[in-house]
Amino acid sequence: MEINNDHTNATRVHQGTNGGKAYQAKCYQHWASVRFHVELAYLTEKSYAGAARELNRKRVPTMKENSQWYAQTVKDALEHYGAIDSHSSDD
Repeated sequence: MEINNDHTNATRVHQGTNGGKAYQAKCYQHWASVRFHVELAYLTEKSYAGAARELNRKRVPTMKENSQWYAQTVKDALEHYGAIDSHSSDD
């Protein structure tokens, strides 16, 4: 008995269309929930690496369970907040 893998793979490709929007909403919700902690850590530590250390010390949750904050993650979050603020000020 042969299994038609083409149909199975094609179905999986199309299943992600709505999932992308749901994941994006989850990301935005997470970034909004930790914004205060990220901005405060960056303002007090004055560096991305220092802010990441402080966020890890305070155990501020990341998007992925049991993960840590990194300097690049802090930078990405702050850039995300800047983009959101610039779009909301345009209204």
